[in-house]
Amino acid sequence: MKKTPSDNESFEFGPPEPNTSLEVHLRSQRQGEIVIASASGSQIPAYAYSSNNVIWVVGAQKIVASLGDGLRRVREYCLPIESAKMRNLGYTGSAIGKLLIFERERASQRSLTLILVNEKLGV
Repeated sequence: MKKTPSDNESFEFGPPEPNTSLEVHLRSQRQGEIVIASASGSQIPAYAYSSNNVIWVVGAQKIVASLGDGLRRVREYCLPIESAKMRNLGYTGSAIGKLLIFERERASQRSLTLILVNEKLGV
């Protein structure tokens, strides 16, 4: 069942519990992966490791049912829109150069927060 938040929700990603499992995409039911696509990959180091505090603010339209759906959404929906935007600015378009699939945070000193907003933010 697809989760549609009724109010703004905040999810805290802390050290993993035993046996738990620019775009950001989530699977439903307060679990799943965050998928980040980038042409250059320049923001990926901060997301993946180097920043001690990461805060994502994400529109509810980015919740999808599975990791496959998230990857498909990035490639088939977000990329064409981003590419058209770049062409309108005089560039050759956009491409996915790097993908980061974020499943959990193991470093206890890092604070990752995802704020899910019940409105359309971004593509």
